[in-house]
Amino acid sequence: MDRISAEFEVFKRSCQVWLDFLGLKDWRVAYDKKMNQESYAQCDASVEGNVAVLSYCYDPNMGQLSLAERDVNMDAFHEVMHVLMARIMFLAECRFGSQEELRAEEERLIRTLESTIYPATKKFMDDLYGKCEIKVVKPKKEPKEPKEPKKKKEKVKIGFKSSKKK
Repeated sequence: MDRISAEFEVFKRSCQVWLDFLGLKDWRVAYDKKMNQESYAQCDASVEGNVAVLSYCYDPNMGQLSLAERDVNMDAFHEVMHVLMARIMFLAECRFGSQEELRAEEERLIRTLESTIYPATKKFMDDLYGKCEIKVVKPKKEPKEPKEPKKKKEKVKIGFKSSKKK
């Protein structure tokens, strides 16, 4: 297998890892390998139908860049981020998306990042910055005042006196 084919296989595998990690299971993704001197990779995503083509680009004249010099995994991550952002970009570019649609898409994107990147980086952040714990402090109970004895309710009788003499 030549270097370009090997890198393409790494690109596809890495893209699939990120697609799975981010829960982008509702997208149908195809992979392509093409000559392109302008970029390392490309994403062509269509929101209608949730279809994306992730292309690994190469320039036969670029020499023998090693995987260390060209981070194919980072290229894959970058293109999958385009898939993640495709809906919000579609709404913004069409300019017919309502404020409500944009907010809903923003919330979808945040929830995706929250359920994937946050748990994955929590230990790293805790190790780097220390744990940030929230303690719930219950208010101290004030000493109870002695209760007053309950007053007995007085019974009230209502009646009429007759003015007639017996």
